Amino acid sequence: VRLTIGGAATVTIGDDLSMSAGNDSLIMNGGILRLEGDWNNQGTSEMNSGTVIFNGEFSQNVTAPNGQEFYNLTIDNSLVGVSLNDSIIINNQLTFSEGKLFGNGNSVTFVDNSSVSGASDDSYIDGPVNKIGNNAFTFPIGSNDEYRPITISAPNTVNDIYRAQYFKQNPNPMYPITNLESGIVVVSELEYWTLDRLVGSSAETVTLSFNSSSLVSNLADLLVCRWDDVTSEWKNEGNGGTTGNSANGTIVSSSTISSFSPFTLGSSTFSNPLPIELLDFEVRREGNSARILWSTQSELNNNFFEIERSFDGKAIHVIGTVASKAKEGNSQNRLDYSFRTPLAEDQSAYYRIKQTDFDGKSKTYDFKLIEQLNRMNQEVGLKIFPNPSNEQSVMIECDHSSDLQFKLYDPNGKEVLAKVSKLSNSTYMLDCSNLPPASYILLCIDKLDGNLVKKKKIIRY
Repeated sequence: VRLTIGGAATVTIGDDLSMSAGNDSLIMNGGILRLEGDWNNQGTSEMNSGTVIFNGEFSQNVTAPNGQEFYNLTIDNSLVGVSLNDSIIINNQLTFSEGKLFGNGNSVTFVDNSSVSGASDDSYIDGPVNKIGNNAFTFPIGSNDEYRPITISAPNTVNDIYRAQYFKQNPNPMYPITNLESGIVVVSELEYWTLDRLVGSSAETVTLSFNSSSLVSNLADLLVCRWDDVTSEWKNEGNGGTTGNSANGTIVSSSTISSFSPFTLGSSTFSNPLPIELLDFEVRREGNSARILWSTQSELNNNFFEIERSFDGKAIHVIGTVASKAKEGNSQNRLDYSFRTPLAEDQSAYYRIKQTDFDGKSKTYDFKLIEQLNRMNQEVGLKIFPNPSNEQSVMIECDHSSDLQFKLYDPNGKEVLAKVSKLSNSTYMLDCSNLPPASYILLCIDKLDGNLVKKKKIIRY
């Protein structure tokens, strides 16, 4: 089969586009191809010009083991987005209308003079992005419903290649946050970017973005910081200027940079909190009580911690308060905390920590679950493994007398479409290939009576 689209023609495919090896081909010399299903190219394609629009109502996948180029590509899938099973190349323009583009370890490459438009918190690339060429470029990357671009100034040659990716997670311990060059007081433990120069020897200025979740408070003291593998420390790349405000802005390095990889936000004073994440947070059953343990590596302006509990995941109550052990709320050393509270053997409960500063600002950490005990004094209920995980799928084990149905919810309480396959009477497989990193809640529901059987958190990273 040979499909040719040209001129002003518009072709809509309401199902999958499948091209088999040696038989099928697609040629675009203009026009528009609207696709509502998956893109599966085992054959050949010549994307000379024209636009491909992914506008399905369910998750769409791109499979092209021999490589896939697009001239113009538009992402218009707001429900789940588009996932890559293989890497793709953008020769002219990537347009975000609605929805995200998930790399799943595969890259999106922009050739020289190609561009991108429409990126936002709802639409970006979650995965590695490559840029070829000598024009300045803003990498349209993000994670966890946050668009967090990183920008480089123009490289020297058209052959230079850079790769960037954003991680909404603590760079520690891979890039220890205590290893700081003189002039840096603190670096963020909330996020980091990788920026690698794959080909070339150019030096560029680097611009980082920040938003309200970055917890920036003083733009003047903000710094661009870069991890140096040679000295194993964070380097001060300065503050060459900022835009916006503490809730939404950018900061550029004070000069060009010739060495690359991890970057994050830092501060020359304690006026930027960039707060420290908990080093450890553990909940465990000890007889007829629950014990909550946590540790901090450093604290800034910390007043107290609140311990919150929920039995059903909805009603949340404060069950205790623990004052900061840090003198005047500030410490650069590890501090360990614990709290004990009654918990009957036949009860399950969720626990979390809320940290509050002297100025009233607070941060709430994720729930952790202690499950009820059975008569053999073993935890019963739902088993998910591996968990936490970054695998394409996880296994679910639940001993229950009748069939189950499953519902999955994201951190905002929004139900997420998730495919679950039954493998045996008590074993199921959850497809996680389209789930971005986040903490999810899985509900197991009895198909016969509709009652909730079990609830458990699934962590994707």
